[in-house]
Order: sequence, then structure tokens, then C-alpha cells
Amino acid sequence: MDDDAHRFYHQGVEYWRPQPWDQAIRAYLQAVRLDPRFVEAWTNLGYTYRKILRRLDPRMADRLLRAIQANDPDLEGSAH
Repeated sequence: MDDDAHRFYHQGVEYWRPQPWDQAIRAYLQAVRLDPRFVEAWTNLGYTYRKILRRLDPRMADRLLRAIQANDPDLEGSAH
């Protein structure tokens, strides 16, 4: 496992606890870019996105999801 990926994963965990979720997302994204097979980082990234989306009005959540997909070429075509 990539040492830098682990460092970013742990950084994401630390950011997530006090809820600066945008920073946690950035750290998890960096971890999975460094090591695409880093299951825990992918899991926590998904969980963080889910926590954010659950707190939003459904229309706002849909807009946020579309913005995320538009800015991440790996998610292209995954919009509903």
C-alpha cells in the first residue's frame, strides 16, 4: 500500500471527525488517486458524500451530485 495514500486517508479521518467534510473529501480523493485499490478510503469517501447529501434538501442534493459528477471525469455518465 502506498504510504502517501495512507497519510491522506488518515488526514481524511481526522478532518471528518469535526465535520469539515470538504477537507475530508479532498484528502480521501487524494488517497484514492494515489492508490485506487484503497478500499477504506473509497468507503469513507462514499460515506462522507452520503452524510453531506442526507443533510441537504433533495433538490440541492441533486444539484451537488451533478456538480461533483461534472468535475470528476471518473464519474461521467453516472448521473440519474
